[in-house]
Parts: sequence; structure tokens; C-alpha cells
Amino acid sequence: MVKCYPTTYLMAGVMSEWVNYRKKGVYFCNVTVNKKMLYRICVGMLLLVVFSFASKAQQLSFRHLGIAEGMPSNVIGHACFDSTGFIWMATNDGLISYDGTRITQFLKETHPGLPRNEIGFLFCDSRNRIWICTNEGLALMNEKRRISRVIIHDSLKNANIDFCFEVEGMGMVASSTKKTYWLPEGKTQWQSLHWFDNDIRKGAGITSLRKFNGTSFMFVMDNNAMLINFANKKILTNVLVENLSSICKLNDNEVLATSDESFVLTRINTATNSIVKKYEDVKDVDGVSIIAPVFASSKAANGIIYLATRSGGLIGFDSKKELFYTYRHDALNSNSISSDILRWVFCRNDGYIIITSTSGLNYTDVLTNTFYQ
Repeated sequence: MVKCYPTTYLMAGVMSEWVNYRKKGVYFCNVTVNKKMLYRICVGMLLLVVFSFASKAQQLSFRHLGIAEGMPSNVIGHACFDSTGFIWMATNDGLISYDGTRITQFLKETHPGLPRNEIGFLFCDSRNRIWICTNEGLALMNEKRRISRVIIHDSLKNANIDFCFEVEGMGMVASSTKKTYWLPEGKTQWQSLHWFDNDIRKGAGITSLRKFNGTSFMFVMDNNAMLINFANKKILTNVLVENLSSICKLNDNEVLATSDESFVLTRINTATNSIVKKYEDVKDVDGVSIIAPVFASSKAANGIIYLATRSGGLIGFDSKKELFYTYRHDALNSNSISSDILRWVFCRNDGYIIITSTSGLNYTDVLTNTFYQ
């Protein structure tokens, strides 16, 4: 006869246990187990708990903004947050804002300050103004949300403005296809940024940029991953990366460059101007190979680098543990990402991230996995 103990019998120090379910309760039954076998069982159970927790901790639920939610279009190119938490979206159907409940559309027909309805790039400055870049010129939406045309030079009224950004304590910078312009802090006249064009760009186009700190910015120029300090007018880092698509900050000493041909990440030390490590032929935590090229990247408040791919959904990269997490579209899950074909990804310091695509905008909070109310 097998001797059974009540459930109050503790596992600690017990060499052999068996769970026997009875109608009136659960009993531990004394069965001899080899020490080595018990050790393996315990280690296996511990690993199962750890990996289950890690997988759960990396789950993300997304909300979407598209035609179904009242957007004029599902195709969203660029986007940004303002200081009040509004999301601003660049579309081919004008400028769109979302305050958590209401979607507002700004069109050239109703806001003549817009150069055109097809918008390429957005930037929110320290005064909570929205800079609007198009291929027919630049516009500015002020704090009162009035839009006016920005004239850099008379000859550049209709120029293709690709990017616009703010250098702390120095003013605004705007770049066209081949030239760069600077609006000094407190001034109204734009100036040509000769040192940047002559010594750094040298005729190269800028295809991506990210802020590194107040006065330093990361650029993709052709296949050069560059870190430029505008205060000192110096190149801090310049590393050649094959098929370079985007660059983002890992930490104070490293940046991460991505590839536009296949899934290849290049870890660069900005102090030594050298490649630390390449990640290629990688698999995610579920053992699935990651092959899709990356369009854009950004570091979130949880320390994870989020990579928007061209066909493989959103990839989360834990650079400390060197683990990869994949978020794909699932037609049966309304909280999955809206598409596997993504564009830009933007992360805010409070945990919110937004991802643009041709199937609408996705947003979530990576710290609490909750949403705007």
C-alpha cells in the first residue's frame, strides 16, 4: 500500500513525491526517485518557468489607426509624437493628428500653408511645433496649430525637403536632396550650412537620421553610418556598412546599423570607430529564422531595439541578452500588428511606440502593454 501525505507536506527537502488527485483533495505520495533524476526534473521545471515568463514579458498587443477607425487612408509614411502625446502622421492625404479619441485631417485645400497634401517627413521641436517636409517645400505648424509656409530661399520655395531636425541650443536644420540649411536660434533667416555640405555630405544624399544626444546626430549617407557633432562640427564616427538602411543608438558608446538587403545588424563602437559584432543568420526565441531586411529602427524605454522590417513584421532585439522577438500579423488576432510590411518605428521615453505601414498605424506601450484611454 502506498503511503500518502496531505497537501500541507512541503516539497522542500523531500527526495521523492508524486501528485495523486483524489475526489476530496490532492495528496503527495511517497515514491522513490533517483537524486540525479530529481535534479534534472527540477532544472527542467525551472527553465520552463523562466522561458515561459520571458516569452510572456515580450508579448505586445497593438492598437491600430486605419480607414476602419476613421483615417482617410491606410497608407502612413512618417509619424511623430508631440509633447502633449498627440500622434501626427504624414500621409498622401494630408497631415493627420490623433489625440487618443479624435482623428483630425489637415489638407492644402483648407490649410493653404501646406505645400501639398503628400507629406514625407515630420518633426516636433522643443516648442511643440510641427515641421512638415514635402517634395515641394517646407511648412511649419505653430503652437496654436496654424500652418504657414517656410521659405528657406526664394529659389528653394518648392524644393524637395527630405528632413528637418533641431540641434539643442543652435536652432533648426533642414536638408534638401543635396544641400543643408540652418536656422539659428532666435533668427528668422536661413543660412547655408557650408561646413556640413562641403566636409561631410560631399554631395551625398541623406536617407535616414536619428538623434544621438542634444548636439550629435546619426546619419545614413549612402553606405556610411555617421555620427556627427554639430556643436564641434566634427565627424565622431564614420563606418562603411554594406546595404545600410538605418541607424539607432544602443548606448552612450555604441550604435546599431541595419541592412536593406537582408536581416543583418552591425554593432558599432563610436569611440573606436570600429565594428564590434555582426548579427546575421539569426533566429528568434521561438527558433524561427529572421531574414527580412530592416527599413527603420529605434530604441524603446524598455531598452529593446525595435526593427521595422520590409516583409517580416516587427522585430524586438534585446542587445544585452542578444535575443530576438518577432511580432507578425495574425489575421485571427485583432491585437497583432496590422501588417508585416512596415515603414518607420518611433519610441517615446514613457514607453509608447508607434509603427507606420501601408495598412495603418500601430501603437502600444511596451512598459505596461496598455493604450491611450
